[in-house]
Amino acid sequence: MEYRLCWNASSNISFSGSTDWEEVEDPDISAGEFENTLTDGGCACEGLSMVLEASGFDWWVETR
Repeated sequence: MEYRLCWNASSNISFSGSTDWEEVEDPDISAGEFENTLTDGGCACEGLSMVLEASGFDWWVETR
């Protein structure tokens, strides 16, 4: 299984992108479990969280 991180923003300037595909090191983990390891916890910094929300910034994990 491989993964990559993707992002985009929908503020007054729009952008999007993704990282290169990387191999998942744990052969026994499911795609859903792996995605949860990268997305659980959210953004602990209130200021950064506010800026990201205002910018329309979004990110997600893709697996294949």
